[in-house]
Amino acid sequence: MCKQQGPLLTDKEFFECGINADISGLEALKDALGCGDYKTCRKIFAEYVRSVFDSDTFFSRLHYSDNFDEENVIRKAELAMRHIMTACQIPHDFKDKCVDWFSNPTFNGYQEWTWQLNRHAELLTLARAYRTTGDERYAEECCALFDSWVKQATRYSLDDNNSEALCWRSIECGIRMSVVWPEVIYSILPSNACNDDIIVDFFKSIYEHALLLRQFHASLGNWLIMEMSGLLHIATLFPFFLKAEEWFGYAIDKLSAELEKQVYPDGFQFELSSGYQQVVIIYYGRVLRLLTGYGKKVPEVFLNTLRKMLHIYIKLMRPNGALPDLNDGSLSSVKGLVAPYIDLFPNDNDLQWAASGGENGMSPDKQSFILSYSGIAVFRTGWAEDDTWLCFDGGPYGAAHQHEDKLNILLHTRGKYVLTEGNNYAYDSSEMRKYVLSTRAHNTVLVDGMEQNRKKTHCWHDDMLTRHSGLQASLSLHVDACRASYDDGYGDEADKTVCHERSVYFVKKLSGLPPFAIIVDRLTASAGIHSYEIQYHLDADKVTTNRLNITAAPLSIIAPTDNECDVSLSVEYGVMEPEWNGWTADSAVQGDFRPIYIAKYILKGQNIRFATLLLPMDDSKGLIVGLEGSNQIEDTKLCVKLADGRELNFDENEWLERKM
Repeated sequence: MCKQQGPLLTDKEFFECGINADISGLEALKDALGCGDYKTCRKIFAEYVRSVFDSDTFFSRLHYSDNFDEENVIRKAELAMRHIMTACQIPHDFKDKCVDWFSNPTFNGYQEWTWQLNRHAELLTLARAYRTTGDERYAEECCALFDSWVKQATRYSLDDNNSEALCWRSIECGIRMSVVWPEVIYSILPSNACNDDIIVDFFKSIYEHALLLRQFHASLGNWLIMEMSGLLHIATLFPFFLKAEEWFGYAIDKLSAELEKQVYPDGFQFELSSGYQQVVIIYYGRVLRLLTGYGKKVPEVFLNTLRKMLHIYIKLMRPNGALPDLNDGSLSSVKGLVAPYIDLFPNDNDLQWAASGGENGMSPDKQSFILSYSGIAVFRTGWAEDDTWLCFDGGPYGAAHQHEDKLNILLHTRGKYVLTEGNNYAYDSSEMRKYVLSTRAHNTVLVDGMEQNRKKTHCWHDDMLTRHSGLQASLSLHVDACRASYDDGYGDEADKTVCHERSVYFVKKLSGLPPFAIIVDRLTASAGIHSYEIQYHLDADKVTTNRLNITAAPLSIIAPTDNECDVSLSVEYGVMEPEWNGWTADSAVQGDFRPIYIAKYILKGQNIRFATLLLPMDDSKGLIVGLEGSNQIEDTKLCVKLADGRELNFDENEWLERKM
């Protein structure tokens, strides 16, 4: 493609409608405008930018530090010099030719590649390489790439909301303005390559970004946060724009309101994704740095909510220090996520502890947590790497990036994330992407082969943020317990004939036994006999079965020995036909997935209660040899049988009713 026609904004429009010539240093612009001498206007404006914008001040105010890997930056910069560009971790070699910013070299037309190419990672890399080395080649190539982009990717008409525009999608506009372009322009300004034309075109395009972000932003979600962050950066960093003050006020009001609209009282962002929790925190963190660095008032809600959101990381954290991959989530290290913000909360012991990887401060006083509004229960035996951690999702359908996975269970024990799920995958149209979104990819129940279908009837309303999730829970010294239900329908028509209720009892300390969990599923049908598939995804080297018991080191799953219902057990591994089963993604990068085992208890009946015991395996695994529990829906009794002949009898209601 490589057309050379932009930017669309004329000099007349830019200088007369975009720039405040009353600002100190731009007085000479008025005379040139009065004469219609736009060539002189360009020169005056470029000289003003060079004289006013001090790079050292910018980087110190925003707490930038060149703590990136210099060797890696130079390596990537050299690739960019040869026009080898990477998006979605997929490189493409333009073979020293003009970069086509509309291109898509992926084998399956993965549109995200083009969008992410237009986030300009290579421009940022080249700018950093120049700032680090002073090598003019990097600044020259950075300017050349920008020039090719601004002339190809001409801003579409502001009369139309082209939200799918390849180069001007609003989320990319927000990212460029808050993450990439400010650092780029402040880095390359000292270079001779950054001539008058580059400077003018740069700020023409920034002005066009501001007009678009002000008019065509999202109505909610993480997109809106990124877009308003971009608009706020423009208004704060470049106050010579005529509308800067109005943009600033608008962005601040939106960002303040969105914290109250998007964050549950328990601190989880309403998309209920461990990945997009991270996105929102990062962008509010950038906004906080911007406001404090430039002496602007920081709304109180920013710091209070950011702190609460950071604590979600700690509450969710697995024993290896990483997050679980909830919904379109992230397996990121909590230490790396919290560390950039600890200077904002110097007296918060839990955040200081998490940011240091446990080296500073003390581990949190609590071990288990109930997120009552977002419906997540996290049970653990402690904070060490060999502790046992269980996460239960009994929450609502999020505002975006949701999976059909209510009542899903995850387990990390003995240093292994053994009871896992499909996790998150690239946003393409592949079978793997379809799989990770499906009920099949999670540790919950299918009914007559049908999956959950909350999507069919779900519509987000603002009042949902203040509703309790319906999760029942109880925490105590010896046993943590929770219960939730799913009754929003299965299959294409969201048939509500069957209701699934799941209870989880996490036994931490009892009679010298190792920790274990008992899962009780109740399937209730208004009519007819049904087939219920209770699924467990097992990331283990080997899975063996003995009748209804499963061994997947370091975990054993024990089913009742006295079943009165029609029940069978099957195990699959990386199946593609007739539908995908038994897969997990290690990242959201295309191709980064692998087969794992999936065990299925298949029950036939109408109203059934079925219990399974999850036992982390260690030297004392033989202490528990069996589980007994009636399949009668109304029964609440459970019996754990020990190798020494003892029987431990429990009542579900007593466990669940313990005080927190």
